[in-house]
Amino acid sequence: MKYLSKIFLFGIYLSLPGCIFSQKFVLDSYIEEALMQNLVLRQKNIPLAKSRLALKEAEKRFKPTADFSFSYTLAYGGRTIDLPIGDLLNPVYNTLNRLTQSNQFPQLENVENQLLPNNFYDGRVRISYPVFNKDLNLQKEVRMQEVLLQENEIEIYKKELILSVKTAYYQYGLALEGQLILGNAKNFLENSLETVQILVREGKALPAQVLRAENEIEILDSKLKEADNQVINAQLYLNFLLNRENNLPLKFEKPPLETDLLKDVEVFKWNESNPVFKKIDLALSIQNLLEKRNQQFFIPQISLFSDIGSQAFNWQLNNKSVYLIGGVQLMMPLWVNKMNKLKNEQIQLDIQALKWNKELLANQENLSIQMAVNKVTVSKKAFTSMAKQVQTAATYLRLTERGFQEGAVSLLEMYDAQNQYTNALLQENMKYYQYLMALSELQKLK
Repeated sequence: MKYLSKIFLFGIYLSLPGCIFSQKFVLDSYIEEALMQNLVLRQKNIPLAKSRLALKEAEKRFKPTADFSFSYTLAYGGRTIDLPIGDLLNPVYNTLNRLTQSNQFPQLENVENQLLPNNFYDGRVRISYPVFNKDLNLQKEVRMQEVLLQENEIEIYKKELILSVKTAYYQYGLALEGQLILGNAKNFLENSLETVQILVREGKALPAQVLRAENEIEILDSKLKEADNQVINAQLYLNFLLNRENNLPLKFEKPPLETDLLKDVEVFKWNESNPVFKKIDLALSIQNLLEKRNQQFFIPQISLFSDIGSQAFNWQLNNKSVYLIGGVQLMMPLWVNKMNKLKNEQIQLDIQALKWNKELLANQENLSIQMAVNKVTVSKKAFTSMAKQVQTAATYLRLTERGFQEGAVSLLEMYDAQNQYTNALLQENMKYYQYLMALSELQKLK
Protein backbone atom coordinates (compact mmCIF):
# COMPACT_ATOMS: atom_id res chain seq x y z
CA MET A 1 0.00 0.00 0.00
CA LYS A 2 2.87 2.32 0.76
CA TYR A 3 4.29 1.89 -2.74
CA LEU A 4 0.84 2.36 -4.33
CA SER A 5 0.33 5.60 -2.47
CA LYS A 6 3.73 6.82 -3.59
CA ILE A 7 2.96 5.92 -7.21
CA PHE A 8 -0.41 7.70 -6.92
CA LEU A 9 1.18 10.84 -5.49
CA PHE A 10 3.90 10.74 -8.18
CA GLY A 11 1.19 10.53 -10.86
CA ILE A 12 -0.57 13.54 -9.39
CA TYR A 13 2.74 15.40 -9.32
CA LEU A 14 3.33 14.67 -13.01
CA SER A 15 -0.17 15.79 -13.96
CA LEU A 16 0.02 19.11 -12.08
CA PRO A 17 2.23 20.98 -14.56
CA GLY A 18 -0.10 20.06 -17.39
CA CYS A 19 -3.08 21.30 -15.42
CA ILE A 20 -1.31 24.50 -14.52
CA PHE A 21 -0.11 25.32 -18.01
CA SER A 22 -3.36 24.22 -19.67
CA GLN A 23 -5.54 26.50 -17.55
CA LYS A 24 -6.89 29.57 -19.23
CA PHE A 25 -6.36 32.95 -17.66
CA VAL A 26 -9.41 35.13 -16.98
CA LEU A 27 -8.10 37.81 -19.35
CA ASP A 28 -7.86 35.27 -22.20
CA SER A 29 -11.45 34.15 -21.63
CA TYR A 30 -12.62 37.79 -21.62
CA ILE A 31 -10.80 38.43 -24.90
CA GLU A 32 -12.50 35.41 -26.47
CA GLU A 33 -15.86 36.57 -25.14
CA ALA A 34 -15.35 40.05 -26.56
CA LEU A 35 -14.43 38.64 -29.97
CA MET A 36 -17.68 36.65 -29.98
CA GLN A 37 -20.05 39.17 -28.40
CA ASN A 38 -18.79 42.64 -29.36
CA LEU A 39 -21.49 44.49 -31.33
CA VAL A 40 -19.09 46.50 -33.49
CA LEU A 41 -17.35 43.30 -34.56
CA ARG A 42 -20.71 41.79 -35.43
CA GLN A 43 -21.51 44.83 -37.56
CA LYS A 44 -18.20 44.48 -39.40
CA ASN A 45 -19.10 40.88 -40.29
CA ILE A 46 -22.03 42.15 -42.38
CA PRO A 47 -19.85 43.80 -45.10
CA LEU A 48 -17.76 40.61 -45.16
CA ALA A 49 -20.86 38.50 -45.72
CA LYS A 50 -21.97 40.86 -48.49
CA SER A 51 -18.55 40.64 -50.17
CA ARG A 52 -18.69 36.85 -50.08
CA LEU A 53 -22.14 36.92 -51.66
CA ALA A 54 -20.86 39.30 -54.34
CA LEU A 55 -18.05 36.82 -55.06
CA LYS A 56 -20.57 34.00 -55.45
CA GLU A 57 -22.57 36.23 -57.77
CA ALA A 58 -19.47 36.85 -59.90
CA GLU A 59 -18.84 33.10 -60.09
CA LYS A 60 -22.43 32.48 -61.21
CA ARG A 61 -21.96 34.78 -64.19
CA PHE A 62 -19.82 32.10 -65.86
CA LYS A 63 -22.80 29.73 -65.95
CA PRO A 64 -25.65 29.73 -68.51
CA THR A 65 -28.62 32.00 -67.85
CA ALA A 66 -32.21 31.76 -69.08
CA ASP A 67 -34.62 34.66 -69.60
CA PHE A 68 -38.27 34.66 -70.57
CA SER A 69 -39.82 37.46 -72.60
CA PHE A 70 -43.32 37.90 -74.01
CA SER A 71 -44.91 40.57 -76.13
CA TYR A 72 -48.41 41.07 -77.54
CA THR A 73 -49.25 43.82 -80.05
CA LEU A 74 -52.39 45.41 -81.37
CA ALA A 75 -52.07 47.74 -84.37
CA TYR A 76 -54.26 49.79 -86.66
CA GLY A 77 -53.13 51.66 -89.77
CA GLY A 78 -49.59 52.34 -90.77
CA ARG A 79 -47.77 51.24 -93.86
CA THR A 80 -49.05 48.35 -96.00
CA ILE A 81 -47.80 46.02 -98.73
CA ASP A 82 -50.12 45.78 -101.78
CA LEU A 83 -50.15 42.43 -103.59
CA PRO A 84 -52.13 42.58 -106.93
CA ILE A 85 -53.04 38.92 -106.89
CA GLY A 86 -56.47 39.49 -108.47
CA ASP A 87 -55.10 41.59 -111.32
CA LEU A 88 -52.50 38.91 -112.04
CA LEU A 89 -54.57 35.73 -111.71
CA ASN A 90 -58.16 36.67 -112.61
CA PRO A 91 -57.53 36.85 -116.43
CA VAL A 92 -55.88 33.46 -116.27
CA TYR A 93 -58.76 32.03 -114.21
CA ASN A 94 -61.33 33.44 -116.68
CA THR A 95 -59.58 31.76 -119.58
CA LEU A 96 -59.44 28.46 -117.71
CA ASN A 97 -63.14 28.69 -116.85
CA ARG A 98 -64.05 29.20 -120.55
CA LEU A 99 -61.85 26.33 -121.65
CA THR A 100 -63.28 24.00 -119.04
CA GLN A 101 -66.77 25.48 -119.36
CA SER A 102 -66.99 25.61 -115.57
CA ASN A 103 -66.53 27.94 -112.60
CA GLN A 104 -63.78 25.98 -110.87
CA PHE A 105 -61.45 28.98 -110.74
CA PRO A 106 -63.00 31.75 -108.59
CA GLN A 107 -62.24 35.42 -108.93
CA LEU A 108 -59.58 36.75 -106.50
CA GLU A 109 -59.28 40.15 -104.91
CA ASN A 110 -56.11 42.14 -104.55
CA VAL A 111 -54.43 41.70 -101.10
CA GLU A 112 -53.40 44.56 -98.81
CA ASN A 113 -51.15 43.47 -95.84
CA GLN A 114 -50.52 45.76 -92.88
CA LEU A 115 -46.86 45.96 -91.83
CA LEU A 116 -47.59 46.56 -88.13
CA PRO A 117 -48.57 43.20 -86.59
CA ASN A 118 -52.10 43.21 -85.25
CA ASN A 119 -53.31 40.71 -82.66
CA PHE A 120 -49.84 39.17 -82.66
CA TYR A 121 -47.93 37.51 -79.81
CA ASP A 122 -44.30 36.47 -79.41
CA GLY A 123 -43.10 34.50 -76.36
CA ARG A 124 -39.61 33.10 -76.01
CA VAL A 125 -37.06 31.65 -73.59
CA ARG A 126 -33.50 32.78 -74.32
CA ILE A 127 -30.56 30.74 -73.02
CA SER A 128 -27.23 32.60 -73.00
CA TYR A 129 -23.76 31.28 -72.24
CA PRO A 130 -20.60 33.43 -72.12
CA VAL A 131 -17.85 31.76 -74.14
CA PHE A 132 -15.17 34.44 -73.99
CA ASN A 133 -15.45 37.35 -71.56
CA LYS A 134 -12.30 38.75 -69.96
CA ASP A 135 -14.33 41.26 -68.00
CA LEU A 136 -16.05 38.50 -66.02
CA ASN A 137 -12.67 37.04 -64.98
CA LEU A 138 -11.45 40.39 -63.75
CA GLN A 139 -14.70 41.04 -61.91
CA LYS A 140 -14.28 37.74 -60.07
CA GLU A 141 -10.69 38.59 -59.09
CA VAL A 142 -11.78 42.00 -57.82
CA ARG A 143 -14.50 40.39 -55.71
CA MET A 144 -11.97 37.95 -54.25
CA GLN A 145 -9.70 40.82 -53.25
CA GLU A 146 -12.65 42.65 -51.69
CA VAL A 147 -13.40 39.60 -49.55
CA LEU A 148 -9.79 39.54 -48.37
CA LEU A 149 -9.98 43.28 -47.71
CA GLN A 150 -13.07 42.89 -45.52
CA GLU A 151 -11.44 40.00 -43.63
CA ASN A 152 -8.40 42.20 -43.11
CA GLU A 153 -10.61 45.02 -41.79
CA ILE A 154 -11.97 42.62 -39.20
CA GLU A 155 -8.44 41.56 -38.21
CA ILE A 156 -7.50 45.22 -37.71
CA TYR A 157 -10.50 45.81 -35.48
CA LYS A 158 -9.84 42.59 -33.56
CA LYS A 159 -6.38 43.88 -32.63
CA GLU A 160 -7.93 47.17 -31.52
CA LEU A 161 -10.58 45.31 -29.54
CA ILE A 162 -8.03 43.04 -27.86
CA LEU A 163 -5.99 46.07 -26.82
CA SER A 164 -9.13 47.77 -25.47
CA VAL A 165 -10.11 44.67 -23.47
CA LYS A 166 -6.60 44.31 -22.05
CA THR A 167 -6.45 47.98 -21.11
CA ALA A 168 -9.92 47.88 -19.51
CA TYR A 169 -8.99 44.69 -17.63
CA TYR A 170 -5.77 46.25 -16.35
CA GLN A 171 -7.65 49.40 -15.34
CA TYR A 172 -10.09 47.21 -13.45
CA GLY A 173 -7.23 45.39 -11.73
CA LEU A 174 -5.51 48.67 -10.92
CA ALA A 175 -8.68 49.96 -9.27
CA LEU A 176 -9.31 46.71 -7.37
CA GLU A 177 -5.80 46.47 -5.98
CA GLY A 178 -5.80 50.17 -5.13
CA GLN A 179 -9.02 49.59 -3.23
CA LEU A 180 -7.41 46.65 -1.39
CA ILE A 181 -4.29 48.66 -0.50
CA LEU A 182 -6.37 51.50 0.92
CA GLY A 183 -8.54 48.99 2.80
CA ASN A 184 -5.47 47.46 4.45
CA ALA A 185 -4.21 50.92 5.32
CA LYS A 186 -7.54 51.71 6.96
CA ASN A 187 -7.34 48.51 9.02
CA PHE A 188 -3.89 49.55 10.17
CA LEU A 189 -5.18 53.00 11.19
CA GLU A 190 -8.18 51.54 13.03
CA ASN A 191 -5.88 49.21 14.95
CA SER A 192 -3.59 52.12 15.78
CA LEU A 193 -6.63 54.13 16.95
CA GLU A 194 -7.54 51.37 19.38
CA THR A 195 -3.96 51.35 20.63
CA VAL A 196 -3.97 55.13 21.13
CA GLN A 197 -7.30 55.01 22.99
CA ILE A 198 -5.86 52.40 25.35
CA LEU A 199 -2.77 54.55 25.90
CA VAL A 200 -4.95 57.60 26.61
CA ARG A 201 -6.95 55.66 29.21
CA GLU A 202 -3.69 54.56 30.81
CA GLY A 203 -2.43 58.15 30.78
CA LYS A 204 0.44 57.36 28.42
CA ALA A 205 -0.88 59.45 25.49
CA LEU A 206 -2.70 62.74 24.93
CA PRO A 207 -6.37 62.95 23.75
CA ALA A 208 -5.19 65.02 20.79
CA GLN A 209 -3.55 61.90 19.42
CA VAL A 210 -6.99 60.24 19.24
CA LEU A 211 -8.28 63.15 17.18
CA ARG A 212 -5.28 62.84 14.86
CA ALA A 213 -5.90 59.13 14.39
CA GLU A 214 -9.60 59.70 13.66
CA ASN A 215 -8.68 62.45 11.17
CA GLU A 216 -6.31 60.08 9.35
CA ILE A 217 -9.15 57.54 9.07
CA GLU A 218 -11.50 60.20 7.66
CA ILE A 219 -8.94 61.15 5.00
CA LEU A 220 -8.53 57.52 4.05
CA ASP A 221 -12.30 57.02 3.88
CA SER A 222 -12.57 59.76 1.23
CA LYS A 223 -9.80 58.06 -0.76
CA LEU A 224 -11.62 54.74 -0.45
CA LYS A 225 -14.79 56.28 -1.88
CA GLU A 226 -12.83 57.49 -4.87
CA ALA A 227 -11.32 54.02 -5.26
CA ASP A 228 -14.80 52.45 -5.10
CA ASN A 229 -15.99 54.79 -7.86
CA GLN A 230 -12.97 53.88 -10.01
CA VAL A 231 -13.77 50.18 -9.59
CA ILE A 232 -17.39 50.74 -10.65
CA ASN A 233 -16.39 52.76 -13.73
CA ALA A 234 -13.77 50.21 -14.76
CA GLN A 235 -16.32 47.41 -14.33
CA LEU A 236 -18.89 49.28 -16.44
CA TYR A 237 -16.45 49.82 -19.31
CA LEU A 238 -15.20 46.23 -19.34
CA ASN A 239 -18.77 44.91 -19.34
CA PHE A 240 -19.53 47.27 -22.22
CA LEU A 241 -16.70 45.80 -24.28
CA LEU A 242 -17.95 42.30 -23.47
CA ASN A 243 -21.51 43.28 -24.44
CA ARG A 244 -22.76 42.34 -20.98
CA GLU A 245 -25.18 43.96 -18.59
CA ASN A 246 -23.56 46.79 -16.62
CA ASN A 247 -24.05 45.27 -13.18
CA LEU A 248 -22.73 41.79 -13.94
CA PRO A 249 -19.83 40.82 -11.65
CA LEU A 250 -16.37 40.31 -13.11
CA LYS A 251 -13.60 37.91 -12.21
CA PHE A 252 -10.04 39.10 -11.84
CA GLU A 253 -6.67 37.46 -11.43
CA LYS A 254 -3.45 39.39 -11.43
CA PRO A 255 -1.62 38.72 -14.71
CA PRO A 256 1.96 37.49 -14.52
CA LEU A 257 4.85 39.81 -15.31
CA GLU A 258 5.72 39.08 -18.94
CA THR A 259 9.42 39.82 -18.84
CA ASP A 260 10.25 37.18 -21.47
CA LEU A 261 8.63 39.32 -24.14
CA LEU A 262 11.26 42.02 -23.59
CA LYS A 263 14.18 39.92 -24.85
CA ASP A 264 13.92 41.24 -28.42
CA VAL A 265 12.14 44.48 -27.63
CA GLU A 266 15.05 46.64 -28.77
CA VAL A 267 14.99 45.14 -32.27
CA PHE A 268 11.20 45.01 -32.55
CA LYS A 269 10.11 45.95 -36.08
CA TRP A 270 6.92 45.80 -38.05
CA ASN A 271 6.52 43.26 -40.81
CA GLU A 272 4.52 43.07 -44.00
CA SER A 273 2.02 40.65 -42.45
CA ASN A 274 0.69 43.46 -40.27
CA PRO A 275 -3.03 43.84 -41.17
CA VAL A 276 -2.62 47.61 -41.51
CA PHE A 277 -0.05 47.19 -44.29
CA LYS A 278 -1.91 44.26 -45.78
CA LYS A 279 -4.95 46.51 -46.13
CA ILE A 280 -3.00 48.90 -48.38
CA ASP A 281 -1.54 46.02 -50.41
CA LEU A 282 -5.03 44.63 -51.02
CA ALA A 283 -6.29 48.06 -52.03
CA LEU A 284 -3.36 48.35 -54.47
CA SER A 285 -4.15 44.91 -55.86
CA ILE A 286 -7.77 45.96 -56.49
CA GLN A 287 -6.67 49.15 -58.25
CA ASN A 288 -4.26 47.17 -60.43
CA LEU A 289 -7.08 44.83 -61.43
CA LEU A 290 -9.29 47.80 -62.26
CA GLU A 291 -6.49 49.23 -64.37
CA LYS A 292 -6.12 45.93 -66.21
CA ARG A 293 -9.86 45.76 -66.75
CA ASN A 294 -9.87 49.27 -68.16
CA GLN A 295 -7.00 48.44 -70.53
CA GLN A 296 -8.91 45.40 -71.84
CA PHE A 297 -11.99 47.48 -72.50
CA PHE A 298 -11.88 46.89 -76.28
CA ILE A 299 -11.46 43.11 -76.10
CA PRO A 300 -14.58 41.58 -77.67
CA GLN A 301 -17.04 39.46 -75.73
CA ILE A 302 -18.40 36.29 -77.33
CA SER A 303 -21.44 34.39 -76.13
CA LEU A 304 -23.81 31.71 -77.41
CA PHE A 305 -27.57 32.07 -77.33
CA SER A 306 -30.59 29.98 -78.17
CA ASP A 307 -34.28 31.01 -78.31
CA ILE A 308 -37.19 28.62 -77.87
CA GLY A 309 -40.58 30.22 -78.38
CA SER A 310 -43.83 30.64 -80.25
CA GLN A 311 -45.23 33.51 -82.32
CA ALA A 312 -48.47 33.77 -84.28
CA PHE A 313 -51.62 35.83 -84.92
CA ASN A 314 -54.92 35.41 -83.11
CA TRP A 315 -53.35 33.40 -80.26
CA GLN A 316 -52.73 30.40 -82.47
CA LEU A 317 -50.45 27.73 -81.05
CA ASN A 318 -49.43 24.90 -83.38
CA ASN A 319 -46.42 23.30 -84.95
CA LYS A 320 -46.03 26.27 -87.28
CA SER A 321 -45.99 28.89 -84.50
CA VAL A 322 -43.30 27.14 -82.42
CA TYR A 323 -39.74 28.00 -83.38
CA LEU A 324 -36.13 27.32 -82.29
CA ILE A 325 -33.23 29.61 -83.14
CA GLY A 326 -29.61 29.74 -82.01
CA GLY A 327 -26.52 31.75 -82.76
CA VAL A 328 -23.29 33.43 -81.71
CA GLN A 329 -23.16 36.98 -80.41
CA LEU A 330 -20.09 39.23 -80.49
CA MET A 331 -19.97 42.56 -78.68
CA MET A 332 -17.13 45.05 -78.98
CA PRO A 333 -17.07 48.78 -78.24
CA LEU A 334 -15.77 50.94 -81.09
CA TRP A 335 -15.84 54.49 -79.71
CA VAL A 336 -16.31 55.61 -76.11
CA ASN A 337 -15.14 59.23 -76.46
CA LYS A 338 -11.88 58.55 -74.52
CA MET A 339 -13.77 57.73 -71.31
CA ASN A 340 -11.51 54.72 -70.72
CA LYS A 341 -8.45 56.97 -70.90
CA LEU A 342 -9.88 59.34 -68.30
CA LYS A 343 -10.79 56.39 -66.10
CA ASN A 344 -7.24 55.05 -66.36
CA GLU A 345 -5.83 58.41 -65.24
CA GLN A 346 -8.10 58.33 -62.18
CA ILE A 347 -6.90 54.82 -61.33
CA GLN A 348 -3.26 55.91 -61.64
CA LEU A 349 -3.88 58.74 -59.18
CA ASP A 350 -5.49 56.29 -56.73
CA ILE A 351 -2.51 53.94 -57.06
CA GLN A 352 -0.03 56.75 -56.43
CA ALA A 353 -2.00 57.92 -53.40
CA LEU A 354 -1.98 54.38 -51.96
CA LYS A 355 1.79 54.06 -52.48
CA TRP A 356 2.44 57.34 -50.70
CA ASN A 357 0.04 56.30 -47.95
CA LYS A 358 1.95 53.05 -47.48
CA GLU A 359 5.24 54.92 -47.25
CA LEU A 360 3.77 57.36 -44.74
CA LEU A 361 2.27 54.51 -42.74
CA ALA A 362 5.63 52.72 -42.64
CA ASN A 363 7.28 55.84 -41.19
CA GLN A 364 4.46 56.29 -38.68
CA GLU A 365 4.61 52.63 -37.69
CA ASN A 366 8.36 52.75 -37.12
CA LEU A 367 7.90 55.86 -35.01
CA SER A 368 5.05 54.25 -33.06
CA ILE A 369 7.10 51.14 -32.43
CA GLN A 370 10.10 53.12 -31.24
CA MET A 371 7.91 55.17 -28.91
CA ALA A 372 6.17 52.01 -27.66
CA VAL A 373 9.52 50.31 -27.04
CA ASN A 374 10.72 53.34 -25.09
CA LYS A 375 7.48 53.39 -23.11
CA VAL A 376 7.82 49.72 -22.21
CA THR A 377 11.45 50.15 -21.21
CA VAL A 378 10.76 53.23 -19.08
CA SER A 379 7.68 51.73 -17.41
CA LYS A 380 9.61 48.55 -16.63
CA LYS A 381 12.38 50.54 -14.98
CA ALA A 382 9.84 52.64 -13.09
CA PHE A 383 8.11 49.51 -11.78
CA THR A 384 11.42 47.95 -10.73
CA SER A 385 12.39 51.16 -8.94
CA MET A 386 9.05 51.34 -7.12
CA ALA A 387 9.39 47.71 -6.00
CA LYS A 388 12.59 48.66 -4.18
CA GLN A 389 10.93 51.72 -2.65
CA VAL A 390 8.10 49.52 -1.36
CA GLN A 391 10.61 47.25 0.38
CA THR A 392 12.32 50.27 1.94
CA ALA A 393 8.99 51.80 3.03
CA ALA A 394 7.83 48.47 4.49
CA THR A 395 11.04 48.14 6.52
CA TYR A 396 10.75 51.75 7.73
CA LEU A 397 7.09 51.22 8.74
CA ARG A 398 7.94 48.05 10.64
CA LEU A 399 10.72 49.79 12.57
CA THR A 400 8.61 52.88 13.39
CA GLU A 401 5.67 50.71 14.48
CA ARG A 402 7.96 48.82 16.84
CA GLY A 403 9.43 52.10 18.08
CA PHE A 404 5.93 53.50 18.72
CA GLN A 405 5.00 50.44 20.77
CA GLU A 406 8.20 50.93 22.80
CA GLY A 407 7.54 54.66 23.19
CA ALA A 408 10.62 55.72 21.21
CA VAL A 409 8.72 57.00 18.14
CA SER A 410 5.83 59.48 18.05
CA LEU A 411 2.41 58.79 16.56
CA LEU A 412 3.02 61.36 13.82
CA GLU A 413 6.19 59.58 12.74
CA MET A 414 4.35 56.26 12.57
CA TYR A 415 1.53 57.79 10.50
CA ASP A 416 4.08 59.38 8.22
CA ALA A 417 5.72 55.99 7.71
CA GLN A 418 2.31 54.42 7.05
CA ASN A 419 1.47 57.08 4.45
CA GLN A 420 4.82 56.54 2.75
CA TYR A 421 4.23 52.81 2.61
CA THR A 422 0.65 53.16 1.31
CA ASN A 423 1.71 55.66 -1.35
CA ALA A 424 4.60 53.41 -2.37
CA LEU A 425 2.22 50.46 -2.75
CA LEU A 426 -0.20 52.55 -4.81
CA GLN A 427 2.61 53.81 -7.03
CA GLU A 428 4.01 50.31 -7.47
CA ASN A 429 0.55 49.04 -8.38
CA MET A 430 0.07 51.83 -10.90
CA LYS A 431 3.55 51.36 -12.44
CA TYR A 432 2.94 47.63 -12.72
CA TYR A 433 -0.24 48.04 -14.73
CA GLN A 434 1.21 50.89 -16.76
CA TYR A 435 3.94 48.48 -17.79
CA LEU A 436 1.40 45.82 -18.79
CA MET A 437 -0.59 48.41 -20.78
CA ALA A 438 2.55 49.61 -22.56
CA LEU A 439 3.46 46.02 -23.39
CA SER A 440 -0.04 45.43 -24.80
CA GLU A 441 0.31 48.47 -27.06
CA LEU A 442 3.62 47.13 -28.33
CA GLN A 443 2.14 43.69 -28.99
CA LYS A 444 -0.67 45.30 -31.01
CA LEU A 445 1.91 46.75 -33.43
CA LYS A 446 3.14 43.31 -34.44
